[in-house]
Amino acid sequence: MMNKRFVINMVSSLLLGAALISAPLQAAEKVVVNISKVDGMPWFNRMGEGVVEAGNAFGVNASQVGPSSTDAPQQVKIIEDLIARKVNAITIVPNDANVLEPVFKKARDAGIVVLTNESPGQPSANWDIEIIDNEKFAAEYVEHMAKRMGGKGGYVIYVGSLTVPQHNLWADLLVKYQKEHYPPHAGCRECG
Repeated sequence: MMNKRFVINMVSSLLLGAALISAPLQAAEKVVVNISKVDGMPWFNRMGEGVVEAGNAFGVNASQVGPSSTDAPQQVKIIEDLIARKVNAITIVPNDANVLEPVFKKARDAGIVVLTNESPGQPSANWDIEIIDNEKFAAEYVEHMAKRMGGKGGYVIYVGSLTVPQHNLWADLLVKYQKEHYPPHAGCRECG
């Protein structure tokens, strides 16, 4: 299994690399800013270190900022500030895909490349980058859970936020796989 540091560095490099490929070539210095879900969390602190490392490796000015809480309007404000700064690219882990959609469009209209992570199907993003196969993730999770539970019992699904598309996709795929391979037991009240 990949260690957390490797995964975070890989995500940071993928986001930064994809942003650079899409960024307008006329700019003398490329500026890429990653926006985390929330500032101060160890996972996102490490992601920020990876962003800076990847920026150094690609020869661009790369940094990370984040809101003080998971309040989506704080991410909107950060993006508006980055639009005013005329950065080349914004990479972001959205707190609320729907709330951020208008400001993503505004950034793209200003010529800024927008890349998301954990937000598949984001209409105004140039790309969304994920590091896993969502269906395989759900299948392996259910298989592991069924084995550990001996095919009996119930479970509860919770997600980091109801406004994060990736987390909800995982939950939906997990329930779908469970229904197809372990109907109707496993205790999911909505799976019947």
